[in-house]
Amino acid sequence: MSMKLNSVIVLLLLSINAMAQSNEENKIVSKKELIKRDWFNGDPKTDKSNGVSTNKVYAELLANKKSEKKIIVAVIDAGVEIDHPDLVGAIWTNTKEIPNNGIDDDKNGYVDDIHGWNFMVNADTSVAIENYEATRILRYKKNNELELRGISTNDVKTAQEIYDKAKSELKETEYKNLFFIDSVYHKMTGKSDYTFADIKQSTPITYGELYLQKLAAKIEKAGENIADFRDALKHYRNAWDYQLNLDYEARPTLKKGDRYYGNNDYEGPYADHGTHVAGIIAGNRNNNIGTRGIAHDVVLIMSVRTVPDGDERDEDVANGIRYAVDNGANIINMSFGKGVSFDKKLVYDAIQYALDHDVLLVHSAGNDAEDIDVVTTYPNCDFIVDRKNTSFLTIGALKSVTNKKMLAEFTNYGKTSVDIFAPGYDIYSTTPDYKYEFKSGTSMATPVVVGVAALIWAYYPNLTAVQIKQILMESAIDLKTKKVLLPGKKEKILFGELCVSGGILNAYQAIVMAEKMSK
Repeated sequence: MSMKLNSVIVLLLLSINAMAQSNEENKIVSKKELIKRDWFNGDPKTDKSNGVSTNKVYAELLANKKSEKKIIVAVIDAGVEIDHPDLVGAIWTNTKEIPNNGIDDDKNGYVDDIHGWNFMVNADTSVAIENYEATRILRYKKNNELELRGISTNDVKTAQEIYDKAKSELKETEYKNLFFIDSVYHKMTGKSDYTFADIKQSTPITYGELYLQKLAAKIEKAGENIADFRDALKHYRNAWDYQLNLDYEARPTLKKGDRYYGNNDYEGPYADHGTHVAGIIAGNRNNNIGTRGIAHDVVLIMSVRTVPDGDERDEDVANGIRYAVDNGANIINMSFGKGVSFDKKLVYDAIQYALDHDVLLVHSAGNDAEDIDVVTTYPNCDFIVDRKNTSFLTIGALKSVTNKKMLAEFTNYGKTSVDIFAPGYDIYSTTPDYKYEFKSGTSMATPVVVGVAALIWAYYPNLTAVQIKQILMESAIDLKTKKVLLPGKKEKILFGELCVSGGILNAYQAIVMAEKMSK
C-alpha cells in the first residue's frame, strides 16, 4: 500500500471519528447553543443579530450557481492544523513541489513547501514564544545596538511607554493569585485541563476551596468559558517569563535581510489562533460537525507561520507577505498587530508588493479599545496617500446584539483607520487536536471579512482586489446615525465616527452588488 493511500485513509478515519463525536455532541446541545455557534452566519433581520447573512446568501443567491475559481487565502498567523476534519479539502497544495524529497523542485527558495511555510524558527527549530516588540527595542538599547539596527529615538520612547504600561497592567500580585487559583482547581479535580463541571463535582476540603468552587459557578453563570481562564493563565506566564523579559532572546540566529529561512512546519507548537482563523474562513459547511466557515467550498488555505505568542518580527511579516504573493495568494488574512515597529518600511514595501499584484490584504484593528487614528497600530497602510483606492482593509469587531452594546468592548476603532466592522465576539471555530472553541477578538472579525471577500471573488473572478474592497465597503449595512457605546467606555458615539464605511459587513448585499459590478 502506498504512502499516499495511507494518508488518505488516516484523514478519512479522522473525519469519521470527529463526525461521530460531534454528532453525539449535537444530540445533547440545545438549539439555543447551536444558534450561538453559528450567529456570525445569521441574518440581521431574520435572526436579529449582527451576522453577515452567509446562510441567506447560500440559500437564495448561490443555490443554483457554480463558483468559477478557487481563491487562495494565505493565513499569516501562528500556524494551522492542516489535517483538522473541518479543514480537509480546503488546504492549499503546492503542486509544483514533490513532497518530502528534500529538494526545492519549484525553485522558489523553500524546500518542500507543500502547504505553506514557517518563518518563525531559531536555526531550524520552530519557535512559539517571542518578546514584545517594545521589549526587543529596549534590549537593543541596553546592548547599545540602536544605531546598528536603525532604531529611532521616537521608537525607543514609544517602546518604553508600551513596556511600562504592560508591566503596570500585568500586576505581579494578580499573576501570583491566578497561579494559586489554578493550583487549587488542579488539586480539587486532579486535572490540569479541568472544566466547570469538574470543579462543580469536586468535594471542597477547606473553606478556601469552597469559595473557589462558588467562584467558578459564578463565572460559568456569567457566560464565561473556563478555557478563557486557562488562556489568561498562559498569557500571564508568558508575559512575565518571556515577552517582558529583557534577557530572553528567542531567535539570536535571525539575520536581517535574509528571505530564505525556516521550514515546512505549517502548524508549529501553538496553532490555536491560526487554526481558529482558518476555520472561520474555510470550515466545512456540509458535514454537520463543528463550525460552518464562510467560504469552505471556494477557498484553499495557505499556512504562513510568522506570528508568535508575543509580537511578530517585521522580517517574518514582510517575508510571509512576499511568500504568499509569489505563490499565488489572492487574499492575505493578517490577524495580528503591535504598537511599535522599528523596521516598518520592510513591511510597507511588502504590502506595496502585494497591492501591486492585485492581492487583498485584510488586517485586524486590535483589541485595546483605542482610537487608532490617534494611537498607531502596525502593520497599516499609512504610507499610502490614496487609501480609498487601495486593497488594504482594517477590521473592527462586533458582538451579536444589535443594541447600543453591539461593539465588542475591546475593539479598536478609528474614523479614518478602521474600514468596517464584522462579527468578532464568541465566534465558534476549529482548534488543534480536532477540537472547537469560542474565541473573541478583531482577529476573529478579520477572517469573517476574508471569507466574504473570497466568496465574492470565487463567483466573480473578473473583479479586482480594489473592486472587492469597494463592494465590501459600499454594501455595508449603514449605521452612521446609530448611537453606540464607545469601546471600553460608558459614553455614546455615532457609529459613523468609528470607521470609514460607517457600517457593518453584509455578504448578501455584497453579492448583489458584485453581480451588478461584474457586468
